[in-house]
Amino acid sequence: MKFDKQDTNIAKTIAIIMMYIHHSFYSPESYSGYTFSFAPFGESRTVAIAQLFKVCVSVFVFLSAYGITISFMKKEKENCHVPLKEFFVDNFHRWIKLISGFIVIYILAQIFSFLGRNNTEVYGTGIKRVVYTVLDIFGLANIFNTPTFNSTWWYMGLALTVLLIMPLLYRAHKKTGVALFVLAVVLPRMLSLEFTSLRWCLPSICLGILFAERDLFVKLHNLYRDKIYLHVGKIIVAMAVLFALFIIRHKTQMMLDITDAFLSALIIYISFEIFGERGRVVKTTAAVCGKYSMNMFFAHTFFRGYYFKDFYIFLWECMVKHICFDDYDSFVLRLCRNA
Repeated sequence: MKFDKQDTNIAKTIAIIMMYIHHSFYSPESYSGYTFSFAPFGESRTVAIAQLFKVCVSVFVFLSAYGITISFMKKEKENCHVPLKEFFVDNFHRWIKLISGFIVIYILAQIFSFLGRNNTEVYGTGIKRVVYTVLDIFGLANIFNTPTFNSTWWYMGLALTVLLIMPLLYRAHKKTGVALFVLAVVLPRMLSLEFTSLRWCLPSICLGILFAERDLFVKLHNLYRDKIYLHVGKIIVAMAVLFALFIIRHKTQMMLDITDAFLSALIIYISFEIFGERGRVVKTTAAVCGKYSMNMFFAHTFFRGYYFKDFYIFLWECMVKHICFDDYDSFVLRLCRNA
């Protein structure tokens, strides 16, 4: 059994669901004006869970590093002496592919901007507007700390940075192994570096490289595979550690770079154990979500926060059945009034 692209898509699907929950309920302000029944968790626990689900970002970063590492390893199998330049060229092509999909979302956002997100309000006027627009189109707004048309697009800056540094980290891992992960944790602390998105996700990148290079998901899956009780026990232990790390993250809010790296690995591993052999339906559905996960990531904020918030919340209420049936009529009327 292999950890392949289909398994990656399943993990991406889980990460996308976590992201939707995170952005919908991360604070009471995010659903202010809407009536929910938060049973059985209660409102405070639901908000806490949604805040914890920010780890979805680390899951995406881990999977990106994992996939790129597998690609680099395949290239090295074909040619033992691959120049570092070739890895940068490969990642440049990945950047073009990422930007191509992102630009489509950007154009659609501008077409529907009359619904409530004005270009001039975001970028201003004159030459400044041109510069800010170009930076935003190419996913560089977060890097240069300039205005962005969509708050979720900060991730583009991180994604492009990951593509830029991956060849260097991969080569460093070939020479240092596990020590690279240790350095990714220790060095930023020794140098008192600011806790940026890159510092937060750097251990997740290095752990993703390690898991790919050593095929750890498959090795963990095969551990005690022929002894059903030990195999099930192994998965239960992984879930217990996952739950414990979530509690530590929630209670301390410390060492988020470390906890999120291991949380990402555990989420992906457990999804592999549960869904990895579940047949065509799960994998076909996940393939669609996984393939378009970045577009879903970049586009959903327009529905949640800018253009169709009532409809977005309504879908949540229908899907999870959090609203009483008596409230649907009034909710539909509110939708019609805002149409």
